[in-house]
Amino acid sequence: MTKPFKAEDFQDKYQARLREAIMKKIQGQEFVAVESSSPSNVIDLMEALQKSLELSKNPDEDSQKQLTGTA
Repeated sequence: MTKPFKAEDFQDKYQARLREAIMKKIQGQEFVAVESSSPSNVIDLMEALQKSLELSKNPDEDSQKQLTGTA
């Protein structure tokens, strides 16, 4: 089920775009970098830990629901 590796079957799209941008800059053309507006699901771990500690220090009913994720 395995095949020998053939480098020509793969294209490095990042390197191609980078080379194109460099060539445009060398030729004096302007190029526009597109910003990625996709949402990130990165969580600030320190903030989450601090909230958890604050909630555990004041164990009232609402904070326990937030801490356990039950509503």
